[in-house]
Amino acid sequence: MPPRLRARLLRVLSLLSILAVAACGGGEEAAGPAPPAPETGPRLAVDCGGPHCGAIDAHRYAGSGVGVWQYTNDTDDRVEVSVRIDGIPGKDVHLSYVNHSDTRQKLPLLELFLRSPYTGTAALLRAAAPAPARAGLPRPHAPYDLRALPRPRAKTASGPALARMAASASHRVGDTREWWVNDFSGGDNARAPRPATLRRRSSLDGADPRALNIWVEDAVTAAGVITDEALDQLQERIRSTYDRITRIAGPIWTETPYENIIGAHEDLNVVIVEPLEVLGYVNFTDAYVRHYYPDLPNIQQSNEALAVYMHARGIYAPDDVYTDAIQTFSHELTHLIFWFYRGILAGDDDQLDSWLNETVAEAMKELAYHPDDAAPSDTEARFQSWLSWGRRGGFNCDLRDMYPIPLPNRACYGYSTVNALAAFLMRHYGADLLVSLLHDFSSSDSFEILDHSLRQAGGDGFPALLRRFGTSAALFPAAASPPGFGYPARHGQDVFLIPLDGARYADINTLPGRVPLYLEPYGFFPFVRPLVQGSYRETLLVPPRSSLSLVIR
Repeated sequence: MPPRLRARLLRVLSLLSILAVAACGGGEEAAGPAPPAPETGPRLAVDCGGPHCGAIDAHRYAGSGVGVWQYTNDTDDRVEVSVRIDGIPGKDVHLSYVNHSDTRQKLPLLELFLRSPYTGTAALLRAAAPAPARAGLPRPHAPYDLRALPRPRAKTASGPALARMAASASHRVGDTREWWVNDFSGGDNARAPRPATLRRRSSLDGADPRALNIWVEDAVTAAGVITDEALDQLQERIRSTYDRITRIAGPIWTETPYENIIGAHEDLNVVIVEPLEVLGYVNFTDAYVRHYYPDLPNIQQSNEALAVYMHARGIYAPDDVYTDAIQTFSHELTHLIFWFYRGILAGDDDQLDSWLNETVAEAMKELAYHPDDAAPSDTEARFQSWLSWGRRGGFNCDLRDMYPIPLPNRACYGYSTVNALAAFLMRHYGADLLVSLLHDFSSSDSFEILDHSLRQAGGDGFPALLRRFGTSAALFPAAASPPGFGYPARHGQDVFLIPLDGARYADINTLPGRVPLYLEPYGFFPFVRPLVQGSYRETLLVPPRSSLSLVIR
């Protein structure tokens, strides 16, 4: 080999040896492992933050605290999500599908397990059957049909001030009058006049002072079931509750621009009757002046008064009814307030749908509750009932359906569902949200109204709210859950909301034992993977327009 060619070959070999050493990192160090390939495809995201959040990142649990993750499918197709959470020290993994759409979504096939007892031991929970509904008891509340109501009529300069003429005269105890009452039996004689006597009259304070009249149907008085002491107690409880409600919502009734609607300074009447198929109701036709509607039979039955009708049994036998009488009063008075502001002053298009209308009434009922009240808040009893019916499918219910009672083949009970939703909303947003809903006219769609009010209150809107409400079956600890989850206590501004601690309900909240074919609109389906040690890995299908949440506590 010529010397020049040999020298060139040596230089090339030397350069190659230098490059080889550089590629190895120099010296005798071994090459490091190749970096992991970036994750592709849908995956869970952390859904909690702040105190008590145990989710470190998309794949790691801190080992303590409450970890929450979620995936939301905004498409019209099923999405396959590969789930991996590490660092689980022998805890249950709670999962829940939530339908965010107004149509049913087909659920995937799932293997179901019993969850561990709340203490974390290996024994299985005893399935607790819900207590059957007691026959013959009145339903808590009445459905409202606003379609038959006429539009209010604007006042004219020359027209008679009949609305003011219809204002109540100064009543005295012992006065009698007939009240048109609907007993909700559905028969031909369901609506009929009933004679009643004024038994108590006093003043109401708060943000809207006016007189209070308590009327008792003469047949109830003749039966001797309501004592003077019971009426005295009822009067004082109504006065204190009215004060709390008006301090939250403002005046219950004010001046209107309409001549066919009763005036602003009407007395508030509580009419106690029996029989009645519901515990209480308000009749919106009572606000209309009969003179203007001679050809409308339903308006001719107007009592031309602000009135709340209550079942006598709620007063003389409170242990036999579902809801305490004063909480029934709070619920029904809230319906009257919302109808006045959103129906009479605003218009038909601004009325809330029945599910949200009942939610705000349940919310006010709890906000107006005080620990010194004679009866405990019924929120806990309703929450317990809702959880117990979950085993029979009571979570997978269309939020918009307000069924009257749960049946063996129909576990959904609208009032229990909206009561649980109201309890969730009030514990995280308080009275300000309720007041916002009273005056929010951003849309004519109730879901959009709630979404807007939630965002105004600092929340993430209705989709996030529904997703987090849908994790309720995970039974969060009331005092140690991340913000936005569970049912913590809330105190302040004369509001006393009791905590609904998950441990208290563990023995009655047995999860569903079968997978339904469909996830109902705005319903949810909880399931569990018990006692996971180390890593939880599973590939799950998320239905269209639905979310998957995962909770470790």
